[in-house]
Amino acid sequence: MKTWTIACCSALLSVGTATAADLPARKAEPAFAPPPALLFEGFYVGAHAGYAGFGDRAQTVLAANNAVLSSKTGSGGSFIGGVHAGYDWRYGPLVYGVVGDISGARARAYTVDPIFGYGVQNTIDAQGSIRGRLGWNYERALLYVTGGMELAHIERSYQAPLGSTTTNWWSVTPTVGAGVEYALDTRWSAHIETRWFGGRTRAEAENLARPALATRHAQGEGSLTAGVSYHFGD
Repeated sequence: MKTWTIACCSALLSVGTATAADLPARKAEPAFAPPPALLFEGFYVGAHAGYAGFGDRAQTVLAANNAVLSSKTGSGGSFIGGVHAGYDWRYGPLVYGVVGDISGARARAYTVDPIFGYGVQNTIDAQGSIRGRLGWNYERALLYVTGGMELAHIERSYQAPLGSTTTNWWSVTPTVGAGVEYALDTRWSAHIETRWFGGRTRAEAENLARPALATRHAQGEGSLTAGVSYHFGD
């Protein structure tokens, strides 16, 4: 009887072992690794939108020697939105490339000089940039810094009791910024970016009633935008 029991147990163990051996092995879920199209490498295009803040400091100076007589600062802001395109290369986790963008805005800064009796309004309505980009890729994320040149269309209006004048021009100034980009799937990514640009203008002799005086400006813009990009791959 004992011998028969031992034989039955041995047979059951053999069947169980064979059945377990026939079952497919469970594989661990692989960690997400962006496919080649989204290794932040190659050509991409996208759109962005956000907020831009604009500031202008107007200084009244003596036209003869630029001695500052008064200074007044104004600020404003507006929605900003546009499109961008770029190309990335990579060396291991290091990502470097070039990117350009075109944006529309309506950022205004208005200042009033109560001593000399005039107001100045500056408006940025269009801008674009060409920049380099350098970042570090970790899994789905890319942390980066960016810098280059900004081209902005500015309208400046001087307003005084005796009349007003308006000028338009394109300013070219340095721009710097930083951001983070995140891979959403095999082709799409989203990013958040902040950038600044600004510069100074030479003294402008715009006060016809007081020709001995001129105005000098220091102005700049800071923006915070979010956007999406479609990656074509290398």
